[in-house]
Amino acid sequence: MLLKHNTHYLTKLPCLVDQQDLLLKSMILFHLLEQDSWWLFLVILCVCQDFQNVQPLSIWILKVAIIMGSTSDLPKVEPAISILKNYGVEVNVRCLSAHRAHLGLSSFIKETETDGTEVIITAAGMAAALPGVVASQTVLPVIGVPIAGSNLDGMDALLSIVQMPSGIPVATVAINGSKNAAYLALQIMAIKHSEIKEGLLKERKQMEADAMKANDEVIE
Repeated sequence: MLLKHNTHYLTKLPCLVDQQDLLLKSMILFHLLEQDSWWLFLVILCVCQDFQNVQPLSIWILKVAIIMGSTSDLPKVEPAISILKNYGVEVNVRCLSAHRAHLGLSSFIKETETDGTEVIITAAGMAAALPGVVASQTVLPVIGVPIAGSNLDGMDALLSIVQMPSGIPVATVAINGSKNAAYLALQIMAIKHSEIKEGLLKERKQMEADAMKANDEVIE
């Protein structure tokens, strides 16, 4: 009965190996282990010759990538890093210019496709090509943070990031708005992760309480 119930998982294994679908592999393993199907676990180990490269626990690790175009942008994105880490999210930070380090940028984007990253936050100023370049190379959600420069106070970056062609969206937040970039990333992840959703709702309740307290103080 157990073999009949799980046969369809075995028939999917060859295509899983070909497609390198590590996430689906991990989900199937989790399902089998829940049913105490230990013998099928051993079969999968034999069939999936590339299994040594699989990181099953990555399915449970919360990950966000943050890419900035210059090290001078770091102080502007540090608030986002702090917020994400407070929610237990692993943050991978890189400084990769879309113009000066395009090969390294493309390589890192490919990494995010397979390492469990769920959202990419990008921060750039002036021409601000970085968010659009990243979005053009992945279907992961990309959030753009316009960074204020010395000449146009970030309006150049804002308009550059927000005016993306149809089909290649970048969710653009306010100038220097890395905090909202972090919260938007968390809200995207909350669709799948109930612990993040609960944390966000709790924080919203606290915001409401603080606002009402301020109102009461004014009334008094």
